[in-house]
Amino acid sequence: MLNVPASQCPSEVFHLFEYHLIIIFVLSLIGLGSGQFQVIGPDEHIQALVGEDVIFSCHVLPKMSLEDMEVRFFRNQFSSVLLLYKDGKEAYEKQMEEYQGRTQFVQDAITEGTVSLKLKNVMPSDQAMYGCWFISQTFSQQYTWELQVAALGSTPLISLEEYRHGGILLVCQSAGWLPQPNIQWRQDPGQRLSPNYTVYQDDHGFFSIETTLNINEHSNKNISCSVLNPVLKQEKESRVQVAVEVTLDPDTAHPKLRVSENQKSVIYEDTKLPVFETEKRFEYPCMVASQSFSSDKHYWEVEVGVMRNWCLGVCWDDVNRKKTENQFAPDKGYWVLMLLNDYEYCVYDPTRKALTLSVQAHRIGVFLSYEDKEVSFFNVTLRSHIYTFTNCKFQEKALYPYFGPRRNYDQKHSIPMSICPVLNFSSKDTSKVNENDASSPEITQHLFSPF
Repeated sequence: MLNVPASQCPSEVFHLFEYHLIIIFVLSLIGLGSGQFQVIGPDEHIQALVGEDVIFSCHVLPKMSLEDMEVRFFRNQFSSVLLLYKDGKEAYEKQMEEYQGRTQFVQDAITEGTVSLKLKNVMPSDQAMYGCWFISQTFSQQYTWELQVAALGSTPLISLEEYRHGGILLVCQSAGWLPQPNIQWRQDPGQRLSPNYTVYQDDHGFFSIETTLNINEHSNKNISCSVLNPVLKQEKESRVQVAVEVTLDPDTAHPKLRVSENQKSVIYEDTKLPVFETEKRFEYPCMVASQSFSSDKHYWEVEVGVMRNWCLGVCWDDVNRKKTENQFAPDKGYWVLMLLNDYEYCVYDPTRKALTLSVQAHRIGVFLSYEDKEVSFFNVTLRSHIYTFTNCKFQEKALYPYFGPRRNYDQKHSIPMSICPVLNFSSKDTSKVNENDASSPEITQHLFSPF
């Protein structure tokens, strides 16, 4: 036992402790017989990322040349050879097939008792116990360690899976992780939500993970989905906020249009509904939103389903609402996309233009860029562009989202036209588990950006 006087300062204690360690080490070497040696290798656990290179270095004490020894790097057992050095050269025929072309024997310091093995392009299957074994004519010794292989997967992708009855089903997916990651939903301010998740492992050993979350469509809180690598202590995170900025104005709806209580859906009826007459109400089967836009960029989505007759877009506030027939031309204050007679997509710009869509659009995205004088339409399902009005003469007037569900003559039931919630989302990669860390760059995207 090492007795230290209470009066000694900490630095003196450290040097005294260091001196005793040296003595113990020297005694351990003295304990080795003639021709014997001690093998020193890497740390017990080595971490490597998939695709990177890793170096295993081993040396002997006391220093001595290894040129006349047999040197073996192995996996799990002596017979599973990564490298065999014998009789002054490498025995390539002994190497395991999966490591051929992926190893490099470094023997620059072999005369001083040190050799290394470089393993290139680390794969998930490389995770295992490894060792180096030195054999002289009179003595042999080995040293073993574990290689932990890890991979950072993709940034979580949050998507809106379903929308019904005032609820939204969010799905969070991420792939390419190793080992199996942890996934977590969070809702500001700092509330953790217990997720149900599903994990898959592909043929290459990588893990994919998926989780779902039901939220209220009127929730304006930020919701995040983060995936953590438990070995690397690194996570990737995406955030979403449900942005609902467009609602229907019932006071503008034609009497044959029935608006839902949440003012998000409208359906065409064969008979007129009892309504109060207002100056805002259209005499043509259509209506506008409660919101208007006279600057900036705005995006909303409308579910039309299998409706066979409809029109969507924007219009001036001061269009003539008492006409029973509309002229949907830009010079009349309309920038709309129409579906007529089941399959005829068209716009008026300024005269009628027929459009060809390879697949019927069930959800339409409308993007208004006021300063750029553009109104664009997208097929959300296929994430494809349909048409853009350019050089629009808005005349500095406010524009209202315009909705025109029409009668579908050969369909038994009327189909609603519904405004869909849109997700604004951001993503962040961080090497720290601390969720309060904000040092990592964050990228914010809107749902229309992929178009």
